[in-house]
Amino acid sequence: MKNKISKLLKEKNGSTYIDIVVGFLIGCIVIALIIQVVPALVKKNQLNTFATNVSRIISVEGIYNDDVKRKIEEYRKSSEVGNVTVSLDGTEFIENTNKIQLSDPIEVTVTSDYDIALFSFGGFTIPIKNKAETRSEVYWKE
Repeated sequence: MKNKISKLLKEKNGSTYIDIVVGFLIGCIVIALIIQVVPALVKKNQLNTFATNVSRIISVEGIYNDDVKRKIEEYRKSSEVGNVTVSLDGTEFIENTNKIQLSDPIEVTVTSDYDIALFSFGGFTIPIKNKAETRSEVYWKE
């Protein structure tokens, strides 16, 4: 590899310079894209951890009421995940209540948006969605 580059630099042919400049520009573009994509992967990991911990909070409480929502909001602020939406679609609640019976499944879905800006051309928003599943740890007498 090193010999190849030194041969290219020693050549007096004008096309060699163009090849080097094009290669350098392509390398810069690849590095810039990596710099833009890596934070999205970090955000995905943060949301995964957030969803797991929210499902743990709900499973320990066994209910999804204002007190639990407040705890989740406090955790959201301390974890700095930004604006997220938490939904419990697929969770089995006890009829006409916010309670979740012992060993009933809890499915927490956390969604957020991440903006990827591509240079000065603008960018686009990608939705990031994570799902965590657990079971309730509270027995409710009826």
